[in-house]
Amino acid sequence: MKTRYSLLIIFLFCTKSFACDCNMPPLVEEFTTSDYVFEGIVTSKKYSKDSLTYKITFEIYKHYKNGDKPKNLSFILSSESKYKKIITSCDWSVNLNEKWLVYTSKSTIGELYFSKYCSNSQLLQNEPLYSGYQRWLDNGNLLKVDNFIYNNEFRTNFSTSNSSIDSVFKNGKKKEYIENYTGLYLLIDNKGVLKSANIQKQIIPVYDSIFGLQTDIKIDNNVILTEFQKDAIDLVMRKKSWEIRKHPISNIPVSYFQVLHIEYDLKNNEWKYELR
Repeated sequence: MKTRYSLLIIFLFCTKSFACDCNMPPLVEEFTTSDYVFEGIVTSKKYSKDSLTYKITFEIYKHYKNGDKPKNLSFILSSESKYKKIITSCDWSVNLNEKWLVYTSKSTIGELYFSKYCSNSQLLQNEPLYSGYQRWLDNGNLLKVDNFIYNNEFRTNFSTSNSSIDSVFKNGKKKEYIENYTGLYLLIDNKGVLKSANIQKQIIPVYDSIFGLQTDIKIDNNVILTEFQKDAIDLVMRKKSWEIRKHPISNIPVSYFQVLHIEYDLKNNEWKYELR
């Protein structure tokens, strides 16, 4: 028994190990930025001489995006762990006769690629896609990105500070707040203009019936705000100009939410914030 455990430990230490950690992109982002979105069946799978990669070919029976519609597309994928001697929680493979829904884009060197992870691509079982998702795909070409309000989609600025916000908060009231922390949702239009700032409980989202994307908000004025929240909103509304975010392919400006966490430091009597 000890020998078996010793061999297992040696194997684990001698084999490279990697973990998988990423976020699946929102449908609107991946659909609009993909070169092709299709359903297809795998008709060919051939390994390279060193077995470290393999080439698969899809016979495509349904395209979802407008444009050219090839009948077949091929991809070079990394081989399974048993060939590479690499243990990874991200290990996945594509096999003959499997049916897939694929979102594919070009790599930096111009080759088409796709992945099961960090993507909406998926192996299709015998059951059809659920009706809401199927309706989304069938109408994807009708989607106009500037009709909706986004959260982290198409985000270009990941900084956690902003000098113009700093100057606004320097003029904030100095008080002994009982509650000194809040999170605000800032609605910024496609021109980069701040339209509203509210706590999450105040916001009633309005959604599109096909894509399930947010088109507007209503404000619940019955929600009671603390003194600190009122002062924080008053401060933030003084900064009207924000980043303009654009769709990465069409370059169309879009409306979006910016989350802002605000705190009043009681010890140093100063306002602090963090962009999320």
